[in-house]
Parts: sequence; structure tokens; C-alpha cells
Amino acid sequence: MEEATRRIDQVKFHYFFVFLFAILILSCSDEEIITPDVNSKIIDDSVKVIPTNEVLSQMTESNDENESSDFLLEKIHFKSTYFEIDEPSSVTFTVNEKLARLPLPIDAVLSTEIVKGSIDLEYSKADITVDLHTLKSDQNKRDRYVREQLFPDQKYAFIKIDKFPTIPDEFYEGSSFETNISAIVNVNGVDAVLDFDITAQLSYINPFYSDEVLEITGVSHFYWSDFNMETPKSGFFTLKDKVDVQLSFFAKSLVIRY
Repeated sequence: MEEATRRIDQVKFHYFFVFLFAILILSCSDEEIITPDVNSKIIDDSVKVIPTNEVLSQMTESNDENESSDFLLEKIHFKSTYFEIDEPSSVTFTVNEKLARLPLPIDAVLSTEIVKGSIDLEYSKADITVDLHTLKSDQNKRDRYVREQLFPDQKYAFIKIDKFPTIPDEFYEGSSFETNISAIVNVNGVDAVLDFDITAQLSYINPFYSDEVLEITGVSHFYWSDFNMETPKSGFFTLKDKVDVQLSFFAKSLVIRY
């Protein structure tokens, strides 16, 4: 009897132990394992957040980039120094002319808008080409004489400038600049140095795209003998020795130099 009671107690203890073990397993399997989310942002006003050295370094680099961008936008105007001549540009020649059929002399004015070339303020040089065969006046006969008799073999005049005077800072801010520039002008294969009184001004159409416009006007004069030419004359007209030259250039910037 006592043996039977003891076995019953052992069986009860066995089942009780199995029951506890099953509960333990179930509780472990249902428990959520919570891991911190490194990407989550937990803001606690009561805790003072101190940035790490890496964060501070990134913040400093970001500020430097912003300051560099602002500096570039402020200085972008001053970086465009290369310009190409565009419309409306022109070169005009004026010479006093005495026609046989008129009692008094008149001024013959010939002009062309076929002008090409470039102006580089940074490297202080300019190369300009003028199409002499497109010179027009109020007389077709005169225009034909210029093409066929004055410049039959070289239709272009070349203007070359190798040195600019010192350009003041105010010019790059839009102020007008007056100066004198010496240019080498080639006509009919002969070089002559002409001094031009120049007025130049820089304006900005769209600074974010460096759309600067350089406007230049200039005046000078030459004598036919400067280019080894005799003063033109015939039975119908006689020209004066001196020829006045007027330049009007409209040049657009193409490049930003960093």
C-alpha cells in the first residue's frame, strides 16, 4: 500500500515537472526580442545630445561647401573674361570726298556689320576680322570701286591687339572704362599701328549663366600712305588723305574661367 502511494506521488511529480517545462517553453517562444533601431530618432528633451567627432566633421564640411558655393555665386561675374564679337557690331570708315559734279566736298561713309573675332581680357589680347568687300555707302558705284580697286586681293582687314592697359576693378562691376589702345591693323598685306580711343562697359544679362556683354566703341584714323597706298582719285572724284575709323563692338562671353 505504501509502495503504491509512493509511485503515485512520483507520477504526479513527473507530470508536474513536465507541465512546468512546457509553460517555460511557451513563454520563451512568445516573448518578443526587442533590438534598438539605429535608424530611429528618439528625442528626449531631458537628455542633452552631444555630437560625435564624426558628426561635427560632417557638419563642418557641409558648412564649408555652402560657403564655397556662396563665394562662387558672388564672384562668378569676375570669371568671364573671354568674349566673342556678335551682332550688332560694325566698323565705319569716313573720308572726305570731292565729286567732279558737285561744287562742295562731302563725307563718304562706308560701313559693314560683317565683323568677327574674340577679345580676351585675362590674356590681354584681341583678334578681329573686318570684311572690306561688304562695305556699303549710299552709292553702289563707290562700293564697287572699293571692292575692285582698293582691296581686290585681300577682302579682309585684320585688327590685332597684344596688350591691354590695366583694367580697374570698377569696370567688372559695370562702370564705364575709357582708355587708349594701340592695335596692329593689316590691310592689303601691310601692317600699320593705329591708336584707338576706347570706351568699354560690361553688363550682365544672367549672372548665373555668365551671360556678360562687353560693349566697346572706339575711334581712330589713318592715312592711305600708312598702308603703302596712294590716295584714290579719278576724273570723277578726289579723296582726302585722312580716313576716320569708328568701331562699335558687341561681344558676348562664352566661358567661365575658374
